[in-house]
Amino acid sequence: MTDRATPRESLREEFTGLVVASLAVAPDVDSGRVPCRRCRGLSASAGAGDRDVEPTLGTGDRVSATLACYDNYSWEVLGVFCPAHAVRSVEADMGVSAEDQAVIEATLETTGYRSPLGEYYPNALTFGAVEILDFSPAADGY
Repeated sequence: MTDRATPRESLREEFTGLVVASLAVAPDVDSGRVPCRRCRGLSASAGAGDRDVEPTLGTGDRVSATLACYDNYSWEVLGVFCPAHAVRSVEADMGVSAEDQAVIEATLETTGYRSPLGEYYPNALTFGAVEILDFSPAADGY
């Protein structure tokens, strides 16, 4: 396997256009909405009447997001956060580990997504206008 460690200066390019979805983040690709990880937790712990209302983010919303490079191969989105719950550093949300980790600020864009199975989701969200807020290379976790 080739070492694909990402130089910090190429992260902005690497994250621009990245689909806002992963095992940890389940967007509604049909409506083009994604929940804030912290709002979602708060609504789940609210009273029964509030549980049906899950704040979501969509096209044009400015968000922060946490990402980790899985097995030195691909970046996975670990969380998306609204401005009220913004994350600014790796250590604050994930803790430093032995993998490349990053925190970004981005604007959600509806640019569509074709899954590996060939299904097309025209309202799927991607990251645009990406700014790198923090980066922790794998070596920092050792």
